Amino acid sequence: DGTTLSAGQHLITMTVEDSFGKTDEDTVTIRVYDHGPPSADGVSISPANPITSDTLVANVTGWQDNDNSPEMYRYRWFMEDEDGVMVEEPNELTQSFPYSRTTRGDLVQVEVTPYNDYGEGDPLLSSVVLIENSPPSQPNVSIDPANPQPENNLECIPTNSADLDGDLITYEYVWLQNGVDVGETSSVLLSSYTSHGEVWTCAVIANDGQDASIQAS
Repeated sequence: DGTTLSAGQHLITMTVEDSFGKTDEDTVTIRVYDHGPPSADGVSISPANPITSDTLVANVTGWQDNDNSPEMYRYRWFMEDEDGVMVEEPNELTQSFPYSRTTRGDLVQVEVTPYNDYGEGDPLLSSVVLIENSPPSQPNVSIDPANPQPENNLECIPTNSADLDGDLITYEYVWLQNGVDVGETSSVLLSSYTSHGEVWTCAVIANDGQDASIQAS
C-alpha cells in the first residue's frame, strides 16, 4: 500500500483470506537500516585492446556510499563459448582476469556489483573485449663466425623469439654496412660483399603472419 518503514526492527504479520472467508497468517521480522547499499557509475576492462599476454583488469568508476565506506566490489567474469553464449568463469572472482586463461579470438566481459555492510547495489556490466594477436617476442641475434675474415660468408642467426599464440615465426633480415642498409635480405651474406675493416650488422624482425616483433640486432 506504499507504506514506508522507519529504521529499526519490525514485526510484520501478513494475512490472506480466500473466497469462503477462511484466513491464514504468517509473521516475519525484518530490519530496516538508515543507510542503503552503495552504487557505482560504470565498469570497463583494461587494456581496451588486449592481446594474449595481457592480464585483464576491471576498472570501476563513480563509487557512491552514504556512509563513506571503502570501495568493495564482487566480480563475475564471462567468456564466450562455442555457441556464442557468454558463460561465467566461476573460479575468477577478483578484479583481475589472468592472461593464462585467454587465447586469441576470445571475447571477455565482467560484471561488478558494489556492496557494503547494508547490502548490494545494482550490478554493472562492462563492454565485451576481444583478445587480439600477440606479436612474437624480440629475438636475440648473433653473426657466425663471430670474428670473420673477408673470405667468410656471414650467417645471421636469430634465437629465442617466442609467440604466445603458437604461430609459426618467420624472420626478416636487413644487412647494414657501416650502418647503411645494403638491400640484402637473406640470412647469409656472401663474402663477395665484404672487405677488410668493414663493420657489418644484421637486423632481424620476427613475424607471426599478423604482427611483427621489435627489430633486434
